[in-house]
Amino acid sequence: MVNQVNTSSNVNYSNSEPALRPLNEIMQNRPKARAASYNQDSLKGSLSGLSELGVGALSGYKYSGNFVGASQKLVNSIKTGGISEVGAGFHEFGTTVGHDAYNAAGVGAILGGGLSAVSNTLGLLNGSKTLQQAGANVVTDSIQGAVSGVGGLALGGGSALLLTSFGLTGTSVVIASVVGGAIGASLANKMLGTEGLRSRLSH
Repeated sequence: MVNQVNTSSNVNYSNSEPALRPLNEIMQNRPKARAASYNQDSLKGSLSGLSELGVGALSGYKYSGNFVGASQKLVNSIKTGGISEVGAGFHEFGTTVGHDAYNAAGVGAILGGGLSAVSNTLGLLNGSKTLQQAGANVVTDSIQGAVSGVGGLALGGGSALLLTSFGLTGTSVVIASVVGGAIGASLANKMLGTEGLRSRLSH
């Protein structure tokens, strides 16, 4: 006699098993994949810092020759001239450096503010920045550019003057003016605390 095959399932389906959920509910509640993202504040700070260094280096390179020339004339007038010659030396030094500092500040403000305007306009268009934040960034970056230009002129010109006083010329002096200009820009902005303007203007 052939035994009957037991076709009944022995699997016990418990009532506690969760029911199948609709597909749209599953899709809504699923964990969202983490997309690679950049910290916008860090990126903004990096770009601002690079802009400062670039403006300072350019200022040091462009105006160091005038700074060295005016400084040497002033020193020579002090060494060999009388009161009138010394006075003329100070006047020429002040005129030359003052004129170059004015130009360096203007060029720095245009470069820093111009780059910032482009970046923040894109931020406004994609909704990552408010109008107040964008305006604060442009104003701050323009001021930082101006300060970088003057700081680059001062330390870049001073570095070139120092090497020239030791009899060095050519490439070494150019490198000193560029590196000194970049350092001078960074130091000037730190001393004046220009970055603090950004948060004060954006709130």
